[in-house]
Formats: sequence, C-alpha cells, structure tokens
Amino acid sequence: AALLHILVVTALLGTSCIDVHRVSTEVAANSPRAFKHTSHNRSLAQILDPEYLRATYDIPIVYNARVDWWLRYFQGNGRPTMQAWLADYARYAPMMRRLLADEGVPSDLVFVAMIESGFDTGARSHAAAAGPWQFMHTTASMYGVDSDAYVDARLDPVASTRAAARHLRDLHRQF
Repeated sequence: AALLHILVVTALLGTSCIDVHRVSTEVAANSPRAFKHTSHNRSLAQILDPEYLRATYDIPIVYNARVDWWLRYFQGNGRPTMQAWLADYARYAPMMRRLLADEGVPSDLVFVAMIESGFDTGARSHAAAAGPWQFMHTTASMYGVDSDAYVDARLDPVASTRAAARHLRDLHRQF
C-alpha cells in the first residue's frame, strides 16, 4: 500500500506515475513547473484501474481508506515532505532499482526506502534502525552490513540496498 501512496500522490500532484523520475528531477532543480499538470497525466480513475496497475508495477497495488488518508495528507500538510522525497528519489532510485533487479526482487520495492527514510542515508530511528532501509544492527549484520564505533555501513546506500534486496528476497521465500 505504501507504493500506491507515492504513485497516486505523485499523479495528483500533477504528473503521471510513470514519470516520477522527471518530476523528481525537476523538484531537485527547483523547477516552477514541477507540479503543474502535463499532457502525460492520467486521471485518478485510470491510475487506480486494476488492469493498469498490474501492467505497470511489479508488486501488488492496493487502494483503500488508509491509502486515501495518506493521499490527502501528502496533498496538504505533507506536501513539502513529498517534494523532498521526490528530489532524493532522483538521486538514489536509479541505483537502488538496478541493485534490487540484480538481486531478483521487484524494483518497485525502492519505495520501501522512500517510506522508511525518505532516502535519507543518515536517518536514524528511536529504536536504533539506521540508513535508507532502516536496518537494525542484528538484521544488517546477517547480510554483511556491519557497524562499529567508527563506521556504520547501514548508512551506505549501496551496501544497504544490496542487503535490503537479499533480506526482502529471503522474506518472500519464507512467507
């Protein structure tokens, strides 16, 4: 459901879901037209059409009342947050998508990092999770992403993305 939050919000902010990269690049460049409607827009009904969603994304998409709440939030008070996330999407998503695909997991899982940290490589939670994928020490070390008093490899976007891909693949196999 988190993916749909981002995709539909992006569409409602004035772009098609397919064109997230263009919008994020324009946001990063502070383009005044970044969130204006373009001829490439799809209506919300088209975006939420199950056939369109199945053909467009490599993970299941769900739309429900909770997703609707988040859509409204990111259109209102959460809009600055969404704009920052889209700017960071342009920087990190291409590399993360490639690494996810190399590990054989859906590249759309890149949106997990967006929701977890907003692609903030320095993100830390109150529970001690860190990095763009919000790994806990134990889980990260299971996938070769170690930390010590000097270096926290969970903050490395490449190492943590590789580990996240392997972890997500393992979870998929398990469940």
